[in-house]
Amino acid sequence: MSPDFKHRSGHKLHYVEQGEGDHIVFAHGFCMDHTMYVAQFEELPKSYHCVAVDTRGHGHSDTPDGPWRIDDLVADLAEFIEGVGSPCHLVGMSLGGMTAVRVALDHPQLVRSLTMIDSSADALPAELHDPYHQFQRTVENDGVTEELARSTLALFYGQPYMDANPDAMSYHVDRVTSMSQEAVFEGLRVLMDRGSVVDRLHEIKVPVLVIHGELDQAIDMRYAEQVSTGVAGAKLVKVPGAGHTTPVEAPDAVNEALSLFVAG
Repeated sequence: MSPDFKHRSGHKLHYVEQGEGDHIVFAHGFCMDHTMYVAQFEELPKSYHCVAVDTRGHGHSDTPDGPWRIDDLVADLAEFIEGVGSPCHLVGMSLGGMTAVRVALDHPQLVRSLTMIDSSADALPAELHDPYHQFQRTVENDGVTEELARSTLALFYGQPYMDANPDAMSYHVDRVTSMSQEAVFEGLRVLMDRGSVVDRLHEIKVPVLVIHGELDQAIDMRYAEQVSTGVAGAKLVKVPGAGHTTPVEAPDAVNEALSLFVAG
């Protein structure tokens, strides 16, 4: 049985770990869990101690009462890193990347390097506020239905991967519909209410890698470029044919980029 980490506020965060060596901590995206990094755990633990944590309300972690803010997720992740071993190489995808970049800014002593995958350091674009609010109202009124989960698949995955992997789409839908209504509602609140830290990117002094799928429909490539130009020396890897969930859709490309980056 994989262990749980008890946050000082009382809620538990579930995680898995494998391998020995320098710590790599993985934070996943909204409506996902640690299993999105299964392909990374097939390779990287050969050289590193890899730890993937379930964000509050996701996977097997507890769902604290709302309202949630991005600062709550930052506090969760920072305390978790302190508990499992710091400093670490921190990897975050989407919401996990939004959290990770803030950990790197507010708790620099915990981070040896930062990798942001299909993510953003900016606030939610103004044109997306109404669609997100509508999504949140639907969750509040109807819960997390299969129809709702399937309607968002194109935001999570590129069409080539969706066409080739129907079983993976069913797995994703099952994962989303198994989440509590409160967790999805509060996760959306975090995404909608997060502020921008773009003007602070210059404060990051650790090495930064940015990986982004070229078919990402949830977060535009310009946000990856914004991070890569905002942090001195940051490297940007664009992954052809991948959508918003590049570690799942293009695991070889992600594993190669991560391995070279962390080793360097």
